[in-house]
Amino acid sequence: MDEWNLPDVSRGVPWHASTIAKLVSQVEQNQLGHALLLEAGRHSGGSLSALALARLLLCHAPEGGLNCGRCAACELSRRGAHGDFRWIAPQDNSRVIKVDQVRQAIDFLAKTAAYGRRKVLVFESADSMNQNAFNALLKSLEEPPAGSFLLLLASRAGAIPATVRSRCQLVKLSHPDREASLDWLQRTMGDSQDCESLLEVLGEVPLLIEELLKDGRAESVLRRRQALHGVLSGTSSVSDATELWRDQETGEFLLALADTLQARLRTLGSEGALDGRMRAGFSLLDELLRLQRALETGANPSRELIVESLLAKSHMRLGVVG
Repeated sequence: MDEWNLPDVSRGVPWHASTIAKLVSQVEQNQLGHALLLEAGRHSGGSLSALALARLLLCHAPEGGLNCGRCAACELSRRGAHGDFRWIAPQDNSRVIKVDQVRQAIDFLAKTAAYGRRKVLVFESADSMNQNAFNALLKSLEEPPAGSFLLLLASRAGAIPATVRSRCQLVKLSHPDREASLDWLQRTMGDSQDCESLLEVLGEVPLLIEELLKDGRAESVLRRRQALHGVLSGTSSVSDATELWRDQETGEFLLALADTLQARLRTLGSEGALDGRMRAGFSLLDELLRLQRALETGANPSRELIVESLLAKSHMRLGVVG
């Protein structure tokens, strides 16, 4: 985690509660698999729910499906100092988990637990690993040390090799709907018209919206996303959108365009528009995912060229009002 200053008790998000409760029941019956692949959409709270499950596994006296918040294990995990717990994520502005990180994590897992009977290893953005990293992980999945649990958190389970997926219990964590998203934002940010506007443009991503409102980026992000929606619906010009996105990071642009494109495809689908726009949209989405993977593996394409060309393609293929 970016900052190890957690609350005494870690709770997942409400829309994952029923799924996590089933996993907790498996823990209580000693039936939980040693490796879980948790598939959760970006900004849907997967990290919070994975953390809640990890801390429960480490807790000496869990209660009510949560870690107790009082034992020595909870105090250590709260501060990020628990010797039997590792949280692995891309480092140093990298978009990928590197093979050396995986090897160090495996070495950690092979050692005897020092604070209790369990060791927990979480890979955030597990779908960002390259093939070498996945290969390094396989041995631990095939021959897991006793008392060890691996949680692989991914937004795209399909991007993880079948050899890895087949050795994990796949758990799909639901995405919040509009009502759940608004309820979360009202509880964390209070009543705000901005929340409604951001949900309308960004979609049901309450944790992202909460972050944007807290750090003051909401207005600028809203303008850029509205421009993308306009390009895809044919109501905004490519040149205006290009100007707004020209100086943004390529990775951020690709993610935003992919999110906006998926929202546009959902709208077209709900309208029964099963025409060339749908096929073109899915083809464009595949192209965006390929570019994202290329960036993750170190490619460095021209930012300006990527923005201008993709916006032009988006407008030409989907920019039809209706």
